[in-house]
Amino acid sequence: MSRPGRRPASSPDLEDSVFRAPVHDAMRTRVYVCSPDDTLARAAQLMWEKDLGCLPVCGPGRKALAMLTDRDISMAAFMQWKHLAETNVESAMSRSLCACSPDDDLGQAEELMRVNQVRRLPVVDEQGVLIGLLSLGDVARYVRQHSPRGASTVAQQRLAETLAAICEPRFHSIPPPPPAP
Repeated sequence: MSRPGRRPASSPDLEDSVFRAPVHDAMRTRVYVCSPDDTLARAAQLMWEKDLGCLPVCGPGRKALAMLTDRDISMAAFMQWKHLAETNVESAMSRSLCACSPDDDLGQAEELMRVNQVRRLPVVDEQGVLIGLLSLGDVARYVRQHSPRGASTVAQQRLAETLAAICEPRFHSIPPPPPAP
């Protein structure tokens, strides 16, 4: 039983406050990057060596341009039918960039992930310079560390719903093109 005027530890308001924390509290600041001119072989090697699933693609001054995932690399190799050492990052990187600010709250970042079906967001300053990376895993760890212990919480349910939305198929499968002769 809680005292009058005091919310119990598991109240939705307290759990939702976790999502009002700024992105900079949960983001990673050590971020490996590649450039559009790098080969896919170099990007894949960096992902392998550093155990990464994606790399931000940056231009001069670490200005964030796009994202490149391990799936982007494998699909580019299949669709272009070229060796990774013969193909540039630019041919496989995302065509748009969904990013957040270090001062955005985690709820805003989580909603961007959900709507855009992405697991990771580059964190950029006002000039678009990369200063960090926020993954859904980073958000989940932050929620676990800052939520009340015990049974499933509203915050955990919200994260589960976001993950489910991200994993929804974007479109029906289409057959791949035949290999080049």
